[in-house]
Amino acid sequence: MTSKTETKTVYEELRQHYLAYGAFTLPQRKEVMQMMEIRYTPEEAELALLIPLNGVGVISLEQLVEQTGKAETDVRGMIDSLLTKGLLYMVRHRETGEEVFCLWEFIYSTITPMWGDGVVTDDKRKVAEIREKLWDAGLPFMLNPSSHPGGGRVMPYEPKLDPEAEVPDYERYSHFINQAERVCVVACGCRMSVGACHEPVWVCMHFNEQVEYWTKYRRGRELSKEEALQLVEDSIRGGMVVTGQNSQDFPFVFCLCCKDCCVVLRPFYENHIRGSVVVPNYLPEWDLEKCKACSTCRKACQPGAIGRHLSHVEGERDHMIVMADRCIGCGVCSAVCPREAITLKRVRNTIPEATGYDAYLKTKEAVLW
Repeated sequence: MTSKTETKTVYEELRQHYLAYGAFTLPQRKEVMQMMEIRYTPEEAELALLIPLNGVGVISLEQLVEQTGKAETDVRGMIDSLLTKGLLYMVRHRETGEEVFCLWEFIYSTITPMWGDGVVTDDKRKVAEIREKLWDAGLPFMLNPSSHPGGGRVMPYEPKLDPEAEVPDYERYSHFINQAERVCVVACGCRMSVGACHEPVWVCMHFNEQVEYWTKYRRGRELSKEEALQLVEDSIRGGMVVTGQNSQDFPFVFCLCCKDCCVVLRPFYENHIRGSVVVPNYLPEWDLEKCKACSTCRKACQPGAIGRHLSHVEGERDHMIVMADRCIGCGVCSAVCPREAITLKRVRNTIPEATGYDAYLKTKEAVLW
């Protein structure tokens, strides 16, 4: 029988295991231990000590059986438990085709991996409440310690991009969706766990080799490319912002985000952390002949970057303005404009790193605190 001291030790070892593999900072705080104790049994925590973190390495069932000395059925049972809890990720080995496994980064695992199945449980609620306490205590600054955003980048609304601008493929969400071999959608872990809005939850899209994991273990729903593009269109018209990763290569995920729940956008809005997300190279421009200053765009703008400028003379038409330092370049304003008076004009040429790993390295180089 495992003593309380031994149990506490294995969770602290697991916390250090996450850190040793280059995870986001995982502080030595009681809240982290509480979340680990809810999510892992002591036996599962011991098994997790043998599993590398996502992006670092993978391990097979056969290797885990050999290293633990346990029966294959027992190890497989724990693996299945970790998969259904959203603690473990599965992918196919490129050479052998067998299932291999790695750990999700722990804080991220409390978001979409845990909630992606759309199911609410008491344990999930407890974890979400504890994580929000950490969030209020300053977790956003710990998760975003760099001036270079390593995770999120806003994708602009494509139909309203300036037709005269040269738009690279990495700025087009349609490019990635059309190039994908498979697409699926899962429940938004931010929206499910924070619960600060009433927007649709089945809005997080994953691609290609990830689809098997999300559909097999997290109740994801496979989409056609046409369905995926329509989901993006409907979400933007509903006021949501498309975010992907801050690099030019194929994104890990496309999220359709709000300012009230999103782990990427909340630090930008609530904590004024500019490094939490990259804004695209565009700003809205109004066709004053078409615009009637109806304020539909202003009401839909998540960051409150649009204002209505009163005319200097009564009887003359008012007009809309954008505060460039607050605008995130998402293009929601252009999507909802009833008179199609808004075009997204290219105003800068910020180029993301070539790969997600390159972005990660640059993020580490630009640490602020």
